Amino acid sequence: MLATKNLKIGRDYATYSNIGLHVATLSYKGMSSNIRIEKTCLFCSEIFITKTTVTKYCSDNCAKRAYKKRKRQEKLQVVDAGPQPIPKEHNPLQDKEFPNIQESCQLLGMSRWTLYRMIKTNQLKAAKFGRRTIIMKSDINKLFHS
Repeated sequence: MLATKNLKIGRDYATYSNIGLHVATLSYKGMSSNIRIEKTCLFCSEIFITKTTVTKYCSDNCAKRAYKKRKRQEKLQVVDAGPQPIPKEHNPLQDKEFPNIQESCQLLGMSRWTLYRMIKTNQLKAAKFGRRTIIMKSDINKLFHS
Protein backbone atom coordinates (compact mmCIF):
# COMPACT_ATOMS: atom_id res chain seq x y z
CA MET A 1 0.00 0.00 0.00
CA LEU A 2 1.36 3.38 -1.02
CA ALA A 3 0.78 6.06 1.63
CA THR A 4 1.21 9.66 0.54
CA LYS A 5 1.22 12.83 2.56
CA ASN A 6 1.53 16.49 1.55
CA LEU A 7 4.33 18.36 3.30
CA LYS A 8 4.92 22.07 3.55
CA ILE A 9 8.37 23.26 2.35
CA GLY A 10 8.53 27.00 2.86
CA ARG A 11 6.20 28.26 0.14
CA ASP A 12 6.16 24.95 -1.74
CA TYR A 13 4.44 21.65 -1.10
CA ALA A 14 5.92 18.20 -1.54
CA THR A 15 4.39 14.76 -1.73
CA TYR A 16 5.82 12.29 0.73
CA SER A 17 5.30 8.61 0.09
CA ASN A 18 6.61 5.46 1.70
CA ILE A 19 8.75 4.92 -1.43
CA GLY A 20 10.60 8.22 -1.21
CA LEU A 21 10.34 11.96 -1.05
CA HIS A 22 9.31 13.83 -4.18
CA VAL A 23 9.90 17.56 -3.81
CA ALA A 24 8.51 20.13 -6.21
CA THR A 25 10.92 23.05 -5.96
CA LEU A 26 10.80 26.44 -7.56
CA SER A 27 13.95 28.08 -8.84
CA TYR A 28 15.30 30.55 -6.28
CA LYS A 29 17.90 33.18 -6.95
CA GLY A 30 20.89 33.41 -4.68
CA MET A 31 22.65 30.86 -2.53
CA SER A 32 20.64 28.15 -0.86
CA SER A 33 21.46 24.92 0.88
CA ASN A 34 21.14 21.62 -0.95
CA ILE A 35 20.29 19.67 2.19
CA ARG A 36 16.69 18.79 2.95
CA ILE A 37 15.76 17.68 6.47
CA GLU A 38 12.39 16.33 7.47
CA LYS A 39 11.28 17.76 10.81
CA THR A 40 8.17 18.01 12.94
CA CYS A 41 6.89 21.46 13.87
CA LEU A 42 7.19 22.03 17.62
CA PHE A 43 3.95 24.01 17.68
CA CYS A 44 1.48 22.25 15.38
CA SER A 45 3.25 18.84 15.07
CA GLU A 46 3.03 18.98 11.27
CA ILE A 47 5.82 17.33 9.29
CA PHE A 48 7.76 19.75 7.09
CA ILE A 49 11.01 19.89 5.11
CA THR A 50 13.67 22.42 6.05
CA LYS A 51 16.96 23.49 4.51
CA THR A 52 18.67 24.28 7.83
CA THR A 53 19.30 22.27 10.95
CA VAL A 54 18.04 24.90 13.39
CA THR A 55 14.51 25.46 12.05
CA LYS A 56 11.91 24.55 14.68
CA TYR A 57 8.60 25.65 13.17
CA CYS A 58 6.94 24.95 9.83
CA SER A 59 5.87 28.53 9.18
CA ASP A 60 6.17 32.09 10.41
CA ASN A 61 2.68 31.84 11.93
CA CYS A 62 3.66 28.82 14.03
CA ALA A 63 6.82 30.61 15.19
CA LYS A 64 4.79 33.68 16.21
CA ARG A 65 2.17 31.60 18.01
CA ALA A 66 4.85 29.64 19.86
CA TYR A 67 6.53 32.90 20.89
CA LYS A 68 3.24 34.28 22.25
CA LYS A 69 2.57 31.03 24.10
CA ARG A 70 6.09 31.08 25.62
CA LYS A 71 5.72 34.72 26.75
CA ARG A 72 2.29 33.98 28.21
CA GLN A 73 3.77 31.06 30.20
CA GLU A 74 6.59 33.28 31.49
CA LYS A 75 4.05 35.82 32.75
CA LEU A 76 2.05 33.08 34.46
CA GLN A 77 5.18 31.79 36.19
CA VAL A 78 5.89 35.27 37.55
CA VAL A 79 2.33 35.52 38.86
CA ASP A 80 2.49 32.02 40.40
CA ALA A 81 5.76 32.89 42.15
CA GLY A 82 3.95 35.55 44.16
CA PRO A 83 4.96 39.09 44.98
CA GLN A 84 8.66 39.68 45.35
CA PRO A 85 9.79 41.81 48.30
CA ILE A 86 11.07 45.20 47.20
CA PRO A 87 14.58 45.74 48.53
CA LYS A 88 15.03 48.97 50.42
CA GLU A 89 17.62 51.17 48.79
CA HIS A 90 20.10 52.94 51.00
CA ASN A 91 20.30 56.63 50.19
CA PRO A 92 23.90 57.82 50.63
CA LEU A 93 22.66 61.42 50.96
CA GLN A 94 21.17 60.58 54.36
CA ASP A 95 24.63 59.73 55.72
CA LYS A 96 26.25 62.96 54.51
CA GLU A 97 26.67 65.52 57.31
CA PHE A 98 27.31 68.51 55.02
CA PRO A 99 25.29 68.18 51.79
CA ASN A 100 25.69 70.79 49.06
CA ILE A 101 22.75 72.69 47.51
CA GLN A 102 21.92 70.03 44.93
CA GLU A 103 22.02 67.19 47.48
CA SER A 104 19.94 69.25 49.92
CA CYS A 105 17.34 69.79 47.20
CA GLN A 106 17.13 66.04 46.65
CA LEU A 107 16.88 65.40 50.39
CA LEU A 108 14.12 67.95 50.90
CA GLY A 109 12.38 67.46 47.58
CA MET A 110 12.37 71.13 46.64
CA SER A 111 13.86 73.29 43.94
CA ARG A 112 17.22 75.00 44.10
CA TRP A 113 15.64 78.46 44.03
CA THR A 114 13.36 77.65 46.98
CA LEU A 115 16.39 76.53 48.96
CA TYR A 116 18.26 79.74 48.09
CA ARG A 117 15.19 81.77 49.18
CA MET A 118 15.18 79.97 52.55
CA ILE A 119 18.88 80.78 52.97
CA LYS A 120 18.27 84.42 52.05
CA THR A 121 15.42 84.77 54.59
CA ASN A 122 17.57 83.09 57.29
CA GLN A 123 15.24 80.10 57.64
CA LEU A 124 18.23 77.91 56.84
CA LYS A 125 21.91 78.47 57.66
CA ALA A 126 24.48 77.88 54.91
CA ALA A 127 28.22 78.28 54.61
CA LYS A 128 30.21 79.07 51.47
CA PHE A 129 33.57 77.52 50.69
CA GLY A 130 34.75 79.24 47.54
CA ARG A 131 32.00 78.61 45.00
CA ARG A 132 30.51 75.73 46.96
CA THR A 133 27.58 76.26 49.32
CA ILE A 134 26.99 73.64 52.00
CA ILE A 135 24.29 73.23 54.61
CA MET A 136 24.58 71.34 57.89
CA LYS A 137 22.27 68.37 58.09
CA SER A 138 21.38 69.28 61.67
CA ASP A 139 20.05 72.65 60.35
CA ILE A 140 17.86 70.78 57.85
CA ASN A 141 16.54 68.59 60.68
CA LYS A 142 15.81 71.71 62.81
CA LEU A 143 13.42 72.91 60.06
CA PHE A 144 11.08 70.07 60.92
CA HIS A 145 11.41 70.27 64.69
CA SER A 146 10.69 73.94 65.17
